[in-house]
Formats: sequence, C-alpha cells, structure tokens
Amino acid sequence: MPTDPQQDSEGLRVIGLADEELHFYEVMLRRPGAALDELAAAAGWLPADAQRVLHAIESKGLASHTLEQPPRYRAAPPDVCFGALIDKQQTRLQSARSLVDRLGKIRPSSGAEDEEARAEVITGHQSLLQVMERLYASAREEVLCFDRPPYVSELSTQIDQKKQTLRQGVSYRTIVDTEALAVPSRLDHLRIEMGLGEQIRVCPGIPIKALIVDRRLALVPLHIEYTSQAGLLLRPSWLFDAMYALFELLWNQAASFGADGARDKVEKEVGELVSLLSSGSKDKVVAHQLGISDRTLERRINEMYQHLQARSRFQAGWKAAIASLGRAPKG
Repeated sequence: MPTDPQQDSEGLRVIGLADEELHFYEVMLRRPGAALDELAAAAGWLPADAQRVLHAIESKGLASHTLEQPPRYRAAPPDVCFGALIDKQQTRLQSARSLVDRLGKIRPSSGAEDEEARAEVITGHQSLLQVMERLYASAREEVLCFDRPPYVSELSTQIDQKKQTLRQGVSYRTIVDTEALAVPSRLDHLRIEMGLGEQIRVCPGIPIKALIVDRRLALVPLHIEYTSQAGLLLRPSWLFDAMYALFELLWNQAASFGADGARDKVEKEVGELVSLLSSGSKDKVVAHQLGISDRTLERRINEMYQHLQARSRFQAGWKAAIASLGRAPKG
C-alpha cells in the first residue's frame, strides 16, 4: 500500500513519534526477533544510531527485547501500542477542550458585559486565512456560509479545510450568490463540495460574505470588495443573531444547486450583460440598470470575457450571438 508522507507526518505529531523512530519501527516489524546489528544494517544506519533510536522506541512501549546475549528485539503490535498512545492524546485533547470551555465561561468580576469582546477586528490577508483555518478546524456541529466573490483563499484550499470536519459529521450549508457561478472553476468546486456531503443553494444578490461556526463564532469581511484586507470576528450578540436569522431566511428562499440550473443562471446573467453593453449604454448606466456598483460591473465584465473566452466587448457580443444560435430550437 502506498504511503502518504503528509498523512504520516500528521499522525506522527499526534502520537509524539519522530520520523526516524517510525522508520526504525517499520524495520522491526519486517524483521521480528532480529539483533541490533541486523536491524541497523536493514535501516542503513550505524549501530550507535540504531541503539539510540531503539532505546527511544522501547521507552515508549513500542518494542521489547529478550534476555539472551546479544538480545533480540521485537516490535509491539501496532494496534496495541499505538492505540495506547492515541488514547493518551485523546485524553489530553479532552482536557484541553474542558479547559477552553471553563475559561470561556469566565466573565468580568464586576458583572458588566464586555461588549468589545463580542467583536474583534482581524486585519491582514494572512491573519484572515489563519482565522478561517481555525474556524473550520474548530467546527463540531454546523458550518454556515454566505458565498460570493471575491475570495480570501484559494477555492481548493477551502475544500481541503472542509474535508476533515465533513468526515467527522459536521453539517455544511452554503448559500452561493449567482455571481460566484461565473468565477472560473467555481462550478467544478461546488460539485466536489456537494460530493463530499455539503448542502448548497443558489440565491442572487447575497448582501454579505460570512462564515458561521456552531452558532458561536462568525467571520465577516468589513468590505465586500476588499475581503482580504480586514474582517470582523463575531461572538454571540444581537448582530450575530441577526446574521444567523438572515442566513435562514435566504436559505428558505434560495434554489437548490444543480449543474444544469447553475449553468442556466450563468448563461442568463452573461446574456443580460451582453445585451446591455451591446445597446451602447455607458457603463454607469448599465451598472445602474443592474443595480450594482461600478467596480462590481467591471468584475462582471471580466468574468464575462472569461466565460465567453473573448478579448473585447465586440468579440463577446459576437460569441454570445453565435452561442444563442446554437441553443435555438430547430424547426
């Protein structure tokens, strides 16, 4: 069976094992009852290095040796020795969670509510990415997401962050703005997320971007057009409850996501934009007719070029016309 170095590395961190210890343990599994010199030769190490690592392995209960001289060594069964290490780590994690819960319940001795603690401003692209990663990792029950461009992190990275918690039974519900469907590769990523078990619905004109975790934490960009610059980390409050209520309201109004329906929405929006631009209207007039800002219109035009693989408005209009002829019913 092929090994996954990254997965091995994660596992080693959990059970407190070094890379060299894992390597030597694997050598011992393949050569039960071997002497030190034999194990050192099989590992390609000097006997002194093998002795040092072997001592560390034995101290962790992963191996034992006979009383004969020279002694012979045998690796302990993985399900026995590693199970004990994992149980120990789980006990430590449970203690850490209990500590966090206890600290989270501490309130100012004066009894006054610390309203500033309800919201925290996070600035800087890297800081926002780290907060998002922690939010995904901390999810235990449900993650809600208002999804619309622009995006703080790579879409593939977001999928990777969701996979582990989805496997642990965390429920994901996402409302996707129709603008997101025109972003290159976004449809493909949405299909992947649905395949993992995420519930997705589509709704036009989502007013905010936000990530809500377990009804206890939420991350909201301070500016919809500059999402990577600053965000607000919210804890339960009137504002938090209003945002949660907005999600449930839009969720009930949104349409279920499907590949054909999503593609139809993109085609409709692109067709509407091409029609307005082809009329000769100025950009400000077009933006006003669509009810969007000048900057959003500029982004939609760029997305239209990508969708139609066009380099100019004339070419976009021409390609849209050719595409519409191809979709026209034959009679």
